[in-house]
Amino acid sequence: MINKLLADYFGENVPLEERNLNLAMMFFYDTFALALVYGLYLRLDLPFYILTIAVVLIVTICYSYILRYEKYNTGAFIIGMLVTMVELPGAHYFDGRLISAVLVFFTLGFLFCIFNINGKLLLISVVLSAISFSMSCIGLYMLHYREKPYDLARTSILFDVVIPVAICLIYTDRALSIKQRIHQREVDKAVKEGKKAEDMNRAKDLFLMNMSHEMRTPMNAIISATDLIEDKAVNNAVKQHISYIKNACNALVSTIDDLLVFSKVENSRLELINAEYDTGMLFEDIINMIAVRLMDRDVGFYVHLDANMPSVLYGDSAKLRQVFINVLNNSVKYTNEGHIGLKVSIEKTDNDNEVILRADVEDTGIGIKEEDMPRLFKAFERLDDREHESMKAEGTGLGLSICKTILDGMGGSINVRSRFNRGSVFSFEVKQKMVDSTLMSHIDDNSSLNVLVFEDDEMKTEMIRLALTESKVKVVCAGDSPEFNELLKNGKYTHILISLDKYKEEEERLEGCGIKCVILSDINRADEVPKNADRIARPVNILNLSEYFNRTEEVAKKDETRSFMCPNARVMVIDDNKTNLFVAEGLLKRYGMNVISVLSGREALNLISDLKFDMIFIDYMMPGMDGIDTLNAIRDNKQAWCRSVPCVVLTADAADGARQMLLNAGFDDYISKPIRVDRLAVSIYQLIDPKLIEWQTEEKTEAV
Repeated sequence: MINKLLADYFGENVPLEERNLNLAMMFFYDTFALALVYGLYLRLDLPFYILTIAVVLIVTICYSYILRYEKYNTGAFIIGMLVTMVELPGAHYFDGRLISAVLVFFTLGFLFCIFNINGKLLLISVVLSAISFSMSCIGLYMLHYREKPYDLARTSILFDVVIPVAICLIYTDRALSIKQRIHQREVDKAVKEGKKAEDMNRAKDLFLMNMSHEMRTPMNAIISATDLIEDKAVNNAVKQHISYIKNACNALVSTIDDLLVFSKVENSRLELINAEYDTGMLFEDIINMIAVRLMDRDVGFYVHLDANMPSVLYGDSAKLRQVFINVLNNSVKYTNEGHIGLKVSIEKTDNDNEVILRADVEDTGIGIKEEDMPRLFKAFERLDDREHESMKAEGTGLGLSICKTILDGMGGSINVRSRFNRGSVFSFEVKQKMVDSTLMSHIDDNSSLNVLVFEDDEMKTEMIRLALTESKVKVVCAGDSPEFNELLKNGKYTHILISLDKYKEEEERLEGCGIKCVILSDINRADEVPKNADRIARPVNILNLSEYFNRTEEVAKKDETRSFMCPNARVMVIDDNKTNLFVAEGLLKRYGMNVISVLSGREALNLISDLKFDMIFIDYMMPGMDGIDTLNAIRDNKQAWCRSVPCVVLTADAADGARQMLLNAGFDDYISKPIRVDRLAVSIYQLIDPKLIEWQTEEKTEAV
């Protein structure tokens, strides 16, 4: 019975505030019982009992009110004031003595206030209790003892001093002891639950990282295998199917990245890995990824990058890239016709080493209803509209939520303007430190250029005109064929930038004009470009314009095949997955390399005793000796070349900090799986001995 009562009033399932209140009420009822016994012993007048019972009833009503409506602070204040400002003066008056059991009422009321009231009410209640006790003592003295001395005969040392003081001490000690036990139990429970939550979060993070690794590994095989297939002489239909496979794989990898970031966001453990980054490479990567996703859609993609963009900024480029990709992917999913536009601008601040990076992503998609706006940046929220099939597009509902969290963490912001059935504009900005004020892209010999532009539509034309004008290049734009012919007839141009379709219409006239023609075409129509013309891939922007116009003859010759060869290089690939070894071998043999593959670090160590390698690619997560152990063993080898041979880690570990951790471990470069061909090429070109590089000047041979 007692255990059940304790569990009902003081058990772990009872809220802490309610347990404190129950504790105080237990002491209250004890005190009121003692007061009645004390009154009977002293034979006090009837009004004393009426007052005491009335206070008990009022306190009980207040107690019920508190439990029902959970108004702990207000209810506790009322009870405390009833005791100290009603019962205390009443008991004092009827008892007629300065000490007696009145001390008990004051102590109990004071403890009750301390334990159950918070904020301003606590201060008020303590002050009122002290005033009440003082005024009660002063009033009693004025009524009884001002004109006659205190009647010592009425004073009992036992009942007026010893017992009240003992009760006060016992109450205080018991109250503090029980309060401490309740508090300690809460602390222990919180620590236990915190550890349990931490273990669960750690297990969840480990699960997601393992899932990411296990999914990226086959994705690497799929994407790399499609790259190898593309190298062969396949028809356009096969290339189309390959592009579908790549898009699906990239969408899946993007979803995995979102889940990894959300895991950190959910637990408030999102860390920014700040470092210097190349703005040109960042935007080129973003633009290419979205262009690939749109290449089979009847949706235009327009890009304008501020010509004043610094070449190197400082910040978390990986998360900034994720914001761009997520916002643009959102537009891709919900735009079936019209266009998507990306505009990036830069603004200087009062701090010379800091700039504000601003981006606007505009689309002509289905838009967002006004009532759905508050849900837009919430995790796992998916807007649903039966009228639009595209509302059922793929996705986790995490993309925009993650964008907002990342930007908030960077001190930035994101907002949206939208009209339902008309489209949306997502705008975000973030401050970044400026490392190098050199412009990201600029056209060197701009004064000698005179460009004629003839594109498919006004917006494409405007993007080119704006980029060239900001680069101080003289540019003229034609709106239709008659105007183009008139401009071509009367002007002297160094280059003609013309869409592939317009070129085919004007091909006869252009072949004999003596002006360099640059075809503007979508990435899936590269094979239709005539051999006697240059090409710039859409979307046309300052990056690919400056890259084209700044090319030297040597670079232009190299770019004709977009490849180089290393036929005299010997490289080793270490990976415990045979499929990954096969695709890595295929990708490296594109460069004519002599590739040797091994399944473990120990096999690799046996080989380096007999053979010298020019470059080594090492998987990170391998049983036995992992990538770092293998790297350290190679560096510790007695052969001199082992200390300087370029070692690149290949890993499916895309968790925050993985790249920096592996680079700090001593790797010369980090390539995440799925392996991107362009990223692999950059790594080889930057790290391998330049004497081993031979630029390919003839038609590419078929990869082995």
